[in-house]
Amino acid sequence: MTSKAEAGVPDMDKAYGQILGQGSMIIIASLTAFLLGQLVDVFTFHKIKKVTGEGKIWLRATGSTLVSQLIDSFVVLFCAFHLFPLLMGQKDRHGPGARHQRLYHQLHL
Repeated sequence: MTSKAEAGVPDMDKAYGQILGQGSMIIIASLTAFLLGQLVDVFTFHKIKKVTGEGKIWLRATGSTLVSQLIDSFVVLFCAFHLFPLLMGQKDRHGPGARHQRLYHQLHL
């Protein structure tokens, strides 16, 4: 039987934290995006209604949904995969390739 380090997982607790921690970040990001998207949907719906009047409800419904879904998609992706990992220290502040560049330079110096 091999040890965890020999199997390629030097710190099992850290590995579990990174894997299972992503789920909670995605849930929080999704809820945040949903709430913001709903607020944008209502705001956009009423702005379009001021311009079009009582008619063209199809335009209000479709237009506000389109705008709110774009906002929702951006917010959930940004929060779940950029902002929250950055705040939790799971992502390098200098960009995705910075850690690899430092390792490369350490190995080749």
